[in-house]
Amino acid sequence: MLDFLHRLALRLWPWRALFWVLAGLALAGFGLSLFGPSAWRGEVLTVAALALAMWAVIAGGLIYGLQLPPPVVDPASGWRVRLGARIRRLGLKLFALLIGVLVLGASYASLRVLGMALQQL
Repeated sequence: MLDFLHRLALRLWPWRALFWVLAGLALAGFGLSLFGPSAWRGEVLTVAALALAMWAVIAGGLIYGLQLPPPVVDPASGWRVRLGARIRRLGLKLFALLIGVLVLGASYASLRVLGMALQQL
């Protein structure tokens, strides 16, 4: 799993600037939904901006958190080196679990935005 996420992070690396732009747009949209004109203040825009920000944070976290290959536990190494590699792998697995939970939350928020937008039609 860590190897797959590492390869995905490497494939997304050239697109990292796009995710920064998306995060900026999400922040601007959220600011407009809070402080903009009355016509732009709506729940749909607020939740859409938050969902877009969540996707940008997820992609950025994946890119910057898993760009380096996961450490390999070498049986010929000393016990301290093996323990350090296992602890780093555990940390990366917990990070991947956090990314997975965030993906579920962002998916729910995206579906919620889609439902709210369709309801207004």
